Amino acid sequence: LLMHLQSSGKYVCSKCMKCEIECPVGALKGGVLDAAKCLANQTIEYRGELTAEQRTAAGDVVFGCGICVNVCPFNAGKPIKMDSSWNVREDLACADKTSLYKLAVDNFAAGFTNTPIERIGQERFLRNFLAS
Repeated sequence: LLMHLQSSGKYVCSKCMKCEIECPVGALKGGVLDAAKCLANQTIEYRGELTAEQRTAAGDVVFGCGICVNVCPFNAGKPIKMDSSWNVREDLACADKTSLYKLAVDNFAAGFTNTPIERIGQERFLRNFLAS
């Protein structure tokens, strides 16, 4: 839903529907997010066991999603503001799923300390792998 700056200084959506069209689980309908369906919510915030439907919807996703943000034309071409505390760990950013799973099993603390993955913990991270 493309955002336009109004004369009031507020952003409004142009309703291009790209986020709704591209959402792999249909979590966006009519400009409203159904958090229960959202892959980011399921893989990061949801604390229970994933249902068969959630596992199917997650596909290969093991942490987060962001498709809606990435396809939004409002975000296109915007500069990325890097926070110095957000140091990208190339070993994680470039790792394949097998390597991430092995690291999560063998030494979660060493592998994911000071990363967003640390917040969900080893148990939920491994849950997500087993669902994918």
